[in-house]
Amino acid sequence: MRITYDISLDEFAALQPPFVAKRSGLLFYQATLGVVSIAAIIRSLPLLPGLGNASSGGIPSELLFCIFLAGAAGGCSYWLRRRARTKLEQAKQSYREGVRIAYQRLHCRDQRVIEVSDSGFTHSCRCGEVTRPWTELISFSESNFMLGLRTKSEFMLISKRGFSSPGQITEFRTLVSDALERQKPAVPYTDFAYLRSDFTRAQWLHILHGRGWRPLVRKAIVASLICFFALSVAFAGRRAFYSAVPWYTMPALLAFWTCLLLFQVLNKVRSAKYYFGPLRLWIAEDGISLRDQASETRFSWENFIGYLEDSRVYLLYHNPALYRIIPKRILEERRQETFRRLLTSRLPRFGKPMPMPEASLPGNDGSADGSPKP
Repeated sequence: MRITYDISLDEFAALQPPFVAKRSGLLFYQATLGVVSIAAIIRSLPLLPGLGNASSGGIPSELLFCIFLAGAAGGCSYWLRRRARTKLEQAKQSYREGVRIAYQRLHCRDQRVIEVSDSGFTHSCRCGEVTRPWTELISFSESNFMLGLRTKSEFMLISKRGFSSPGQITEFRTLVSDALERQKPAVPYTDFAYLRSDFTRAQWLHILHGRGWRPLVRKAIVASLICFFALSVAFAGRRAFYSAVPWYTMPALLAFWTCLLLFQVLNKVRSAKYYFGPLRLWIAEDGISLRDQASETRFSWENFIGYLEDSRVYLLYHNPALYRIIPKRILEERRQETFRRLLTSRLPRFGKPMPMPEASLPGNDGSADGSPKP
């Protein structure tokens, strides 16, 4: 089978991940600044009746400080909102520009040729020709406009416009799927689908044992310090700030903000749009394979940096912020033991370094100079 095609900018852009605005934390910062502003207003209210009875025409310095504090908090809140909008527009523009630049760097995008056979495939363009056996194919993916072949060294895009008919696309898809199927070891597979509770449980495990608590605690400390300062301003009077509120106020604020931020994270997990369609999982000595309705990918153990587990899920970490969920409910007891054996022998527990193998030093076998015993 021989397919000649080109790649358009619209097809290339449709294949890219959609633009996702990063969380700016605007609501968090505005809430803390709002607490500061309200506290300053509360502190200034008792000072207002004595303003008209003052013998001198000046405004008390304490009242001026409260007015300045409330105005500064409001000004900072307005500036943060304007800054967040500007950064969002800049991020969108940068995303579009990045897609355009990536498309311009795509070599020979106006004409490419791919030939497939039972032994492998050949990809050619004006730059040259590359032939790969099917054993080097790692994954196959499909979108509305494109097909994708990922090998151990490159990723090839194939436009569906290059096929003469939908039947030819089906023939190509079958050929690639059969090639991936032949590479799978003779191990049983497991069909399953994710549940919402799997993602919630995984998020809890990541927060408690996967260092996910660190950003929450950092934000909680900042918010607690700001609120503690605001309460001190509101109730200090002539006393020092540190003696205006009880000593347990700071721990209480820290606990409050930590719980509030934790609730926000878990609520986002409950409302997120995850993939709940059918999946097929293979577990082998050299890694795992995962197939969904649009793609199929093989992951060797080198693709992961560690794992975590609890009574319901396994988490396989690609990096500290990205993990893959394997629910324990989909594995029988014997397969769970096999999978756990593979994890413990191939990967370290996430957050702990992999123990280094003991070096073979001269004399370790009992001889003085390291020479083998007779």
